[in-house]
Amino acid sequence: MSTENKYKNMVCLYIFTHNITGLKYFGKTKVYFTIETLLKYGGSGSYWKDHKKVHGNDLSAEIYGIFHKDEVKEIALKFSEDNNIVKSLNESGNRKGKKIWANEKNENGLDGGSDGNMLGKLHSKETKQKMSNSQKGRTFTIETREKMSESAKKRDNNWTGRKHSDESKLKISNSLTGKKQSPETIEKRMKHIRGSNITEEHKRKISEFNKGRTHTEEMKKNLSDKAKNREKIKCPYCNKEATPGLAKRWHFDNCKLKEGNKNIDRSPWNKGLKIK
Repeated sequence: MSTENKYKNMVCLYIFTHNITGLKYFGKTKVYFTIETLLKYGGSGSYWKDHKKVHGNDLSAEIYGIFHKDEVKEIALKFSEDNNIVKSLNESGNRKGKKIWANEKNENGLDGGSDGNMLGKLHSKETKQKMSNSQKGRTFTIETREKMSESAKKRDNNWTGRKHSDESKLKISNSLTGKKQSPETIEKRMKHIRGSNITEEHKRKISEFNKGRTHTEEMKKNLSDKAKNREKIKCPYCNKEATPGLAKRWHFDNCKLKEGNKNIDRSPWNKGLKIK
């Protein structure tokens, strides 16, 4: 058995100590075989990384243990809770009142945390911009793309034939209720729809899926209420109000009262509203 396969399902739990400040960090990573390679990795976590930027990379490391994925969660959480790695503070010394551990959430050995600290929280605009900038210009190798594709296919196959529970549907609905998409997002979606070519087979499947479907009275009422309360915008040429979709199609630059638009073909099948 190759070394790679031997440690495929193993996780390394480690402890870093900053030699200048004494701050510690408890984390997990793939199996590393020497302290030197572990130190090159350096650890993750935003608080820990920011601390290293200020105080340097003078670190020492120890391997807490190497465990199988099936057992590492229980071990990592027990260590996290026993040492109170999120909230414990120094009681004396130069770092009195400051954090002992750089961890901002309990380590579970699987994905870096499990206490749901981000639940219900939103990234700031500045953070979103940083995330966006970090991805710009990024390219993947053909091998990486193939791996991503295979991973996506596995996820899709896992959901084949499955349906969301009523509780899950309610959570999804609540998370989307009241959210408004920006004009830029709407424009991107419309470009995607206009540029997509739906095959006849796809159309047939959509038709079969929708045959016999009926809305409940409650659903009809909700749809009606949403339509009535939909935001409307006013055309600067004819002063009529319409929903954004209709307004963009029949008003503004396409308004019949705008100079030069008298000969526009307004037949229903002319989606481009081209001039005759």
